Amino acid sequence: MPIERKEDQNKFIEKINKTSSYTEIFNKEKRKQLNTLTCKPELIDKFCSLAQEKKWSKTTLMNEILEEYFNRLENSNYEDD
Repeated sequence: MPIERKEDQNKFIEKINKTSSYTEIFNKEKRKQLNTLTCKPELIDKFCSLAQEKKWSKTTLMNEILEEYFNRLENSNYEDD
């Protein structure tokens, strides 16, 4: 078995870091993980059909819904002052 030098190992690690599959896995780990939420199946069906109707991804639709909800919530808090 050949003896590998530390320099060779570092070059190998650099090559791995540059590959797209490694980068993809590494970037997934950086994302914030949320707990899985459960909801009624009929709501999921409506949500999916609305996403298809608007030709949006489900992520985009959820971001729009949450943004609208929290904007409305903030606006109602300001009106109470």
